[in-house]
Amino acid sequence: MELAEWLGVPPQELRFGAEVPARVAQRRKQWNQAIGFEEREIFEAFLRLPVPQRRVVREVIVAFDRAYGTQGSPRAAGGKVTG
Repeated sequence: MELAEWLGVPPQELRFGAEVPARVAQRRKQWNQAIGFEEREIFEAFLRLPVPQRRVVREVIVAFDRAYGTQGSPRAAGGKVTG
């Protein structure tokens, strides 16, 4: 912390580098632009669920993603979705 103050940089920049906060800000901006009111409402409902139910919902979404992917075409069997 003292080194960061002495250098005049945020402590997280010393630890993670200058590009990490920029990447986080960019992803946050993309997220905010891409997500509408209805999606936010769904995410809030999801976060209110107990953890076991969240796991079930996540598995359903992952299954749909594996089946249809981002292009609407079936993915190869066994494709892994992380997150």
